Amino acid sequence: MVDNNRAIAFTFVAPPGRVLGIGNIAHKRSHTPSNDIPSGYSLGSAT
Repeated sequence: MVDNNRAIAFTFVAPPGRVLGIGNIAHKRSHTPSNDIPSGYSLGSAT
């Protein structure tokens, strides 16, 4: 549970893809604005 909390907090600083370990995919999708929308929604849901 602590690790999960730390990962969520880190997501705010670093891209979610990097935290999940799929930075390669997230980096490519980073250019797509629509990717930023679900990312933020997912964070709110996690909290």
